[in-house]
Amino acid sequence: MPWLPAAVIGALTAFLWVGCAGSAARTAPALSRVTTTRPYVALTFDDGPSVQTTPSLLDLLTRYRAHATFFVIGQEAQAHGDLVRQEVLQGSEVEPHTQTHRNLRRVPDRRLRAEVLDSAALVSRLAGRPPAFIRPPFGTYDHRLVDLAREAHLCIALWTAALDTRDWSGRTPQAISRQVLTHVRAGDIVLFHDGPGLRRNTLVALKAILPGLSARHLEAVTLATLWAARTAPSPDGSSAPMPVAGREGTSK
Repeated sequence: MPWLPAAVIGALTAFLWVGCAGSAARTAPALSRVTTTRPYVALTFDDGPSVQTTPSLLDLLTRYRAHATFFVIGQEAQAHGDLVRQEVLQGSEVEPHTQTHRNLRRVPDRRLRAEVLDSAALVSRLAGRPPAFIRPPFGTYDHRLVDLAREAHLCIALWTAALDTRDWSGRTPQAISRQVLTHVRAGDIVLFHDGPGLRRNTLVALKAILPGLSARHLEAVTLATLWAARTAPSPDGSSAPMPVAGREGTSK
């Protein structure tokens, strides 16, 4: 299973941002999928780390030689720095999901900067390299985040629309795994959650999803690895940046 060590990911950070933000000045560098010829998919997990879920999740990833990207909440990462370091040691990637999981469209400018920059600095310290991505809570943001992300050399990373598992809503493991294995394609970004608390249904679903990806000749890699394997955008613009006007998300 290909993966990028922390040192390599750190060296790629500037490269990742330049490609992500190299669009017109009034477009947002937001990723929802990546066009690639490699059989890669990115599994992403929000709202952790959680002592009740993250260790078991890391065990599952290791068992199936898979890697993931963890979008951590700053206050949780601060409280459970050992789990963040375990994520890195497993070969997975750690990125900021803001400091306290606020809707970034509804906070004043000073709070917006603190939510993004404080969580990015914390990830840099705990993971041992600068972050390359930022995921806004609920997938919601406006031009202020676009400008701040550009300033901080962060790429706004969302998820593939058909692969928001909504695993936080009480869906069964069977429903979660069926959704992912039915819709997933190379280049997709899948949204899960490993916090807060115990995400039992997510863990059970992954016991079907991870071998199911292998059976489909797909490899679960970090978002950095997926992005580094990108090719030209699809004709439908599926890898193109989203409009700067902002985005009102629906996920948790």
